[in-house]
Amino acid sequence: LYRPADISANESQFNTRGVNEEDLKPAIKVYHLIKAIEEKYNINFIPSDAAEVNYTDTKDFFSRDNEAFTNLYLWMSNNSGNITGNLADDNYLYVNEVASWTSGGNQDFNNYYAEGGEIVLVNWNEIERDFGYTGGFIDSSLFPTPARFYLKVIPDSSYEEIKWRAKIIDTKTSQVVSSIEGTGSVEANISMPLNPTDPSITYIDRYKVEFASQEPMVGTDVQIIKENASGLTGFSDVREILSSGDDFDTDITKFKPANHFPDIEIMEFMSGLFKMFNLTAYYVDDEADPLYDDVTPVVKIVTLDSYYADSVNNQSKGIIDITKHIDVSDNSIDTSLPFSEINFEFEETDTILMDNHKEVNGYVYGNSTMSLRDTYRNVDLFYGAKYDIEIPFSKLKYERINGLDTDIVWGYAAGGDFDSKE
Repeated sequence: LYRPADISANESQFNTRGVNEEDLKPAIKVYHLIKAIEEKYNINFIPSDAAEVNYTDTKDFFSRDNEAFTNLYLWMSNNSGNITGNLADDNYLYVNEVASWTSGGNQDFNNYYAEGGEIVLVNWNEIERDFGYTGGFIDSSLFPTPARFYLKVIPDSSYEEIKWRAKIIDTKTSQVVSSIEGTGSVEANISMPLNPTDPSITYIDRYKVEFASQEPMVGTDVQIIKENASGLTGFSDVREILSSGDDFDTDITKFKPANHFPDIEIMEFMSGLFKMFNLTAYYVDDEADPLYDDVTPVVKIVTLDSYYADSVNNQSKGIIDITKHIDVSDNSIDTSLPFSEINFEFEETDTILMDNHKEVNGYVYGNSTMSLRDTYRNVDLFYGAKYDIEIPFSKLKYERINGLDTDIVWGYAAGGDFDSKE
């Protein structure tokens, strides 16, 4: 990413270039992740987050009006290297879906056609209707079913060495029903399931084709072919071809968040947020509470400080009389500090700025430690156990943009000899 100053001796050994799009990795607001978790598990973490009301005084930590939360992002980086290095072998960066089809072949099937980018299959019980005939004069036993389906990929001659992958996706369920990988021209049998047949019901299935490549490809023709072998003397196989045309391209990168999420479970992710911001939660189970909802359970999540500050409105309901639980016949006095050492630690990372900070200062940037023994060296205190909070997230160190009179800071996770000043 940079050009060293002393390259005159052997300039050819250095590859000088700027930053390209594959060097950049996006981030997603944690707010959207919380909303997705709410939807998946039918829980409401933000009862006062109605779109039509501006709850600027809300105590809900996950609210969109809480600046500490709305400015929190999860970096979409689950591995080192650039964004292509994060992809599994069957996931490519250059992805496109066929948006429209043209028809061809020697048979125009009534139950196989295109609507926009969707391939439509209509499953009739009578095979005669498949060929547009009526009257029942064709012997359906001579027309084997189900029909055969083929995928045919014809790349431009300039891109025959590039590996590609095509997926047939059920648009109703988003499930992949067939997947083919290859290079160059390929024609392969694929599965496009039809619903069970019922003489009184017409079933409709819809599919789309996603085509992806390891490198940009232009001028590809993607075809889906339906074929019925007639079995009749003098009849050849009858085919209908749906074609994308030879101007289908995968030359624009398409980012799929699912391929780049860090390897972390939902409970670990939520637990990390609770530890990081000292959060507490309680379930609203009082039917008299305006927030109570028997359909979508409400879980209030606030900082511990807010919980105690708002004691009248939280589950403690203010003052709790514990007099009857106190035994005053015996007592002892000791320090009120239960811990001898408190440590707050992020998961360590080996990015350049973080490594440099640790080397220069002797500790990991962002971590915090307090030791009673160090703070009160000359005081005889009872020293309790250590209190360790370990966050399952790493932290980036930021620096000011070089050479500009601005307050903008930026972070990077470059390796090797990268130097932002070059």
